[in-house]
Amino acid sequence: FLDILRTPEHQCVIENAAGNQKVISFGQLLDNNSHQIPADYDLSTASCFDDVAARFIEDSDEGYIAVAETANGRFLNSIGSFDPDYPWSNAVSVLGNWPDKALASHFLARRFSNRFTDEVSFASLLDIPGVQAEYEDIMGNIVANDALNTPVKLVGKDGKEYTNLKGVTVNLHITEQMESLPPMPRGIARFLDIGAEGRGRVGDVILRMGVRQMKSYDYTVKTRGQSQFDTFTKQQDRYGIIAGDKVEFVIDGEKFVATKANKLAYDYANQLVTSKGYDLKTYLDSYEPATLNKVAESIDSAWGPFRTAIVPAFHDPV
Repeated sequence: FLDILRTPEHQCVIENAAGNQKVISFGQLLDNNSHQIPADYDLSTASCFDDVAARFIEDSDEGYIAVAETANGRFLNSIGSFDPDYPWSNAVSVLGNWPDKALASHFLARRFSNRFTDEVSFASLLDIPGVQAEYEDIMGNIVANDALNTPVKLVGKDGKEYTNLKGVTVNLHITEQMESLPPMPRGIARFLDIGAEGRGRVGDVILRMGVRQMKSYDYTVKTRGQSQFDTFTKQQDRYGIIAGDKVEFVIDGEKFVATKANKLAYDYANQLVTSKGYDLKTYLDSYEPATLNKVAESIDSAWGPFRTAIVPAFHDPV
């Protein structure tokens, strides 16, 4: 299960003549251009270095070529069909492996008993020495982009290990949003806690599948299960009784706190409140609405008819 979770998304490291590098999702690149993929293209052997990929990279990032790709990478989301015999919008040529990761997370962390006896039960694979530390390392990278203890391995066109990264980092996933899904049987949708009304974050789905059955009221494992659960969750301090070193943050208008016991949430919250985006928000919050409106009006005036002439269905530069 850990091997499945640690399997990286198939990603390409691309570079231009000036030495600037980018990391892109190979699956997303192919899916964006599925209407141009030859019908005989073999996705099982597809590489960032083949001719089809090179053409798509040039189209999306002019002047860039692939210099490395993730070793043993897999497509995280499905890729649309490019088989002319199956031209339907919901047909796919390959399934993404996000469901495998969600199931691996669930079976690693769940506390479950197959028997109703007094045997020692309701254990979890996370209880095995070293497993929880590895699981935390993986989930920290997937959810918060924390550095991995063992970096993602890259290979060059010659198949040898590539280590010449220039100002970029390769994480297990670069794709955050999962693919659009059609209506599914209610049992599957409820089990995975996903729906057909919108696209969730892949990392959230994988994490939720892990924590959903992580706790148990069995007295032999209750404390351990709660401790593991706390590692991956946040809290609401409604009555101001949560003690210790804690970070407060707001999501969708609700205030949450994370203590050091909430390892993943604590790290993520610290990134949130110290990021430039959060600093900008607090900076703008200090402005009077009238002042901000005046700035917005001056921007509108500067763009003039150019901005309003753009069809809103496409994009708006302001």
